Amino acid sequence: MQGLGHVSGAHVNPAVTIGFWAAGRFPGRRVLPYVGAQLVGALLGSGAVWLLAAPGSSLGATLPAHSVGQAFGVEVGLTFWLMLIILRVTSSYYEQGLLVGLTISATVWLEALVGGPLSGASMNPARSLAPALLSGNLTAAWVYVAAPLAGVLLAVLANQLLDPTPTAPTEAST
Repeated sequence: MQGLGHVSGAHVNPAVTIGFWAAGRFPGRRVLPYVGAQLVGALLGSGAVWLLAAPGSSLGATLPAHSVGQAFGVEVGLTFWLMLIILRVTSSYYEQGLLVGLTISATVWLEALVGGPLSGASMNPARSLAPALLSGNLTAAWVYVAAPLAGVLLAVLANQLLDPTPTAPTEAST
């Protein structure tokens, strides 16, 4: 994150990009180009795995360990906490340079540790959709798109409840 922050805000997750837009902290006109680039990056990464993987491999596709409902709930919760922490630590009041990247990285690590055995702990639609498409294994792929989007939108609402001060209008609504 520290290495890409100055270039793109370290946005490598379409759900986080949409969350920043919904929070009024990212311009609407840049959402589609960012999400497109994130999807292309994920497809290129999955393509590299495909070149190295055995035939018939799922290429790291994220799949529910148990029920689809459980995976959906876990992914909503994981992405909710991830986005809420991102919103809180990147606000001008809390932002502390290197600590921002470390806090977000530690959150992803902890959530992967806890949620991985249950849902695969994707938290990122591009990360799940690309290997699903290239492997042809679209089992429950919708979960890994819809749940992170629901999670980030809930996090934006929670963040507004935690800090209800109105912000000046930005170009985010354009």
